[in-house]
This record gives sequence, structure tokens and C-alpha cells, in this order.
Amino acid sequence: QQKGQFLAKGGLDLAQNLSDIEFQVSEFDLRNLAQFIGFKENIKGNLNITGTYQGSLKHPSISISAQIEDGTFRNFKFEELQSKINWKEGDLEIQELIISYQKGFQIRAQGKIPFPFIISEKKEEQDIEFNQLPLNFKISLENTDLSFIQIFWDRDFKQTQGVTNLILNLSGTVGQPILNGQLTLDQGSLELTAIPIKLEKIESKVEIVNNLVKIPQLTFILDNNLIYASGDFKLVNFQPDDLRIKIWNEGGKLIYEDILT
Repeated sequence: QQKGQFLAKGGLDLAQNLSDIEFQVSEFDLRNLAQFIGFKENIKGNLNITGTYQGSLKHPSISISAQIEDGTFRNFKFEELQSKINWKEGDLEIQELIISYQKGFQIRAQGKIPFPFIISEKKEEQDIEFNQLPLNFKISLENTDLSFIQIFWDRDFKQTQGVTNLILNLSGTVGQPILNGQLTLDQGSLELTAIPIKLEKIESKVEIVNNLVKIPQLTFILDNNLIYASGDFKLVNFQPDDLRIKIWNEGGKLIYEDILT
């Protein structure tokens, strides 16, 4: 790359299988880097890193302070990402993660999580030992745009927006993740990919208790019709399952454009 640079200094003891290295990455293009290591997700941005690489050559301890500017992951775009990360024996500890985007909105996260868990789509194929690894991760959002959910469900939603507040705790194990938290949504809008439906002006407060998503009452506009919904569903590997949802309107009348009443 024209601007990308990697600097390192320190020592390697091949006889003792030990390392003690400081390194610095500046002006790296994330898209090129992802292609180089075979990472197939859509990722872009300008990466800067300072860090250390210590201990065993095969199982090192790595500490990193990283910054990404003008980033994109899947369909989610952000202005800046700042993080302090430790890696040891396959565990990823996020001491601090702050993602800033759209008029000062921020996403904050911290905790420990096995790194392959983040990128693996077929967890059932992982070995038993990996599935038993513990999860301990927290995410908080304050007045954040709903578009962040496209990080997790990029293929399900064509467009998302709305002011979101969220507290989410991830625990359990890789094989059996447990989610608890609370989400509020104001002036929300969702446009689905699979079917031509766009939900507008969503107002809701949702609670998640041990993977059970509880919807006390949700209102949204569907083709100028005011619709109400309530109920619950379970999350199984972060996908909705066992839905029990009631949907109704007032007045007993629905209008779809100028085609159907």
C-alpha cells in the first residue's frame, strides 16, 4: 500500500520459544488487509495500531490499542472506532471499545469473548471444548441509530433507522449463549429484505430475559395503517424462534395503497 507501514522491535528466542516484541501499524487499508488474511466479510477503513507480542511463539499474549477511521463492517458505517484489546490463549478481552458515528452517537462494549465466536456462522460444527468456553460481554448504546443491528443481521434488513437505547449482557457459553437486557426504540423504521414490507414510526420497549424477548406493546405504521403488536419469542443462537405474537389494529379496516381495502 502507498501509505501503509508496519514497524516492530524486540527479541525472539527460538531456542526457548519466547518472544518480546513491540509493534506499530499505521495507515493500513482494512479491505486490503482482510483480503490478505482471507477474511471474507465486507470490511473497510483506515487502521492504526500500537501493541505488544509477548510469551510463547505459538500461544502469545497480545495487547493492542487500535483506531479505525471511516470504517465499514458489513453494511454498518462508522466514523471512528477506538479500542484496547488483550488476546491470550484464544480469548479476546475488550477492555474498551467505543464506536462513534452519526452526530456523536456511540456504541460502547467491554468484556471477554472467544474470538472465533464472533466470526463463526456454524457453531454446531465446533468441537465440544470450544462450545463450553464462557462468554462475558456487555454492550450499551445511548441515543444510537438502529442501523447498528446490521452488524449482526446484515442480510435480513434492507434498511434500518431509529433512536435506540440498549443495555445488553451476554453470558453463558459459546454453545449456549444467554442474552439479558433492555431495548427502547423511538421513531423506528425497518425495511425487510425477504418480503416487500417497510415498518415505520415504531415505538417500543423490549425486555430480554434469559433469551426470551418480551414485547409489552409495540406500535408501527404499515402502509399508513396503525398496527399494534405484543407477545414474545425466544432467541436460539441469536435467531428468533418459538414466536408468540399478537397483531391487531383499531377500527377493523386495513388499506394497502389503492389496491385493497
